[in-house]
Amino acid sequence: MDKKKFFSLGIILFVLIVLFVYLFVVNKEMQKEQLLIDISRYADCNLVEVEKEKVHVFGSYRKLENEIYDYILNFQKQYSKVLDYANDKELVSILAVDNYLQDGPDFVKSNQYIEKVRSDFDLDMEQLLSFCSEEGLNSYVNSLNLSNSKKQLFIDVVMESGLLDNFKSYKDIFLESENHMNEVFNSVISTLAFLMNNQDKWKIEDGEIQFSTEDLVNKYNSLVDNLL
Repeated sequence: MDKKKFFSLGIILFVLIVLFVYLFVVNKEMQKEQLLIDISRYADCNLVEVEKEKVHVFGSYRKLENEIYDYILNFQKQYSKVLDYANDKELVSILAVDNYLQDGPDFVKSNQYIEKVRSDFDLDMEQLLSFCSEEGLNSYVNSLNLSNSKKQLFIDVVMESGLLDNFKSYKDIFLESENHMNEVFNSVISTLAFLMNNQDKWKIEDGEIQFSTEDLVNKYNSLVDNLL
């Protein structure tokens, strides 16, 4: 091989090496930077309603960005699931006259239903709150089918972008909602217990509950008023 061909081959090899370095080193860092920029767009938005923004990364980084958005999407689904408890028609109807007639005076079905709903609510609220903590984020990421390096990048991006701080800002609101629902559960349970303990001192007449004494009326109204 003459010197000219050898020199040309060297040039080609050099170009290939530079291209390789760009594709696997420089481009990799650019993808990481763009991923962080993309996720930062969710740092100050309403996570309960936000929709997916345009993705600007490619390959495995696009997959990772989709996984991060799925984290937001799963949060929205869990939020909606917890919100449904406040609109549970069966729970509301427990203290209705029709239910007093059907399930009273022992209220076996009513108490079983409250116990089940409260247990489900506790689990769902716990899962919702897990989105608002670093521990919950780590647990979620570890359940994904990603390489260890991509799992760590997922966590780093969510934290560095401010997205996790946005999630954390919802924690106090969720805790207030949890306390409110527990007050509802406690009030319903207390009201049923009151009716069971005084089952021979009340009756349904003309579509309304009637008590044998004014004192019992006041105690019942006090319990029900806690639900308002």
